[in-house]
Amino acid sequence: MGIIVLSIQGLPPKGGKFDGVAMYSNGKPIVAIASSKKGPAWLAFYLAHELGHISLEHVKPDGGMCVDADLANAGVDEDTEEQEANGFALELLTGEATGITFESSSLKAPEVGKAALKFASKADPKIDPGVVVLSYCKSTGYWGVAKKALEIVGQSEGGHEKVRQVLLQHLDSKRISESEARFLAATCHLPL
Repeated sequence: MGIIVLSIQGLPPKGGKFDGVAMYSNGKPIVAIASSKKGPAWLAFYLAHELGHISLEHVKPDGGMCVDADLANAGVDEDTEEQEANGFALELLTGEATGITFESSSLKAPEVGKAALKFASKADPKIDPGVVVLSYCKSTGYWGVAKKALEIVGQSEGGHEKVRQVLLQHLDSKRISESEARFLAATCHLPL
């Protein structure tokens, strides 16, 4: 769709951390994901959230950016644009602007993982089981189960690699300058 998506890892520790940023450069939309989280479901949410900022015109082609420092711990005191971007992300990933709601808020990680796999397999349209896990954690506030439950559904690693693979599939290395190639190799760990 013409939106450049970068996975950035290894930022200098003193430079400040962020999960995602949405911006325009030379009139082209760009999303950068720099979360230390590695699971595909986490990165899918961050990507969907940043796409929300672009789609909802929180950032415009003539400048500006939305930098999201800690999306996992965002609270009810978020500004309207952050709430809208969260709603966009949840609807994109689950079909519901509020995400998936759950009756029980006291499940342990193995129960959440098994329930997520079962729910995801029956959902129409299909919903990623890792997204189901994160929806449970967000709706209950019980984030302590996320890491183990994501391991159970096979979603604890590999998110940044998937983003890089897609970028490499769509990147025309003949059209980028040597300095751009060095930048992408250093920040996104691309083999250019």
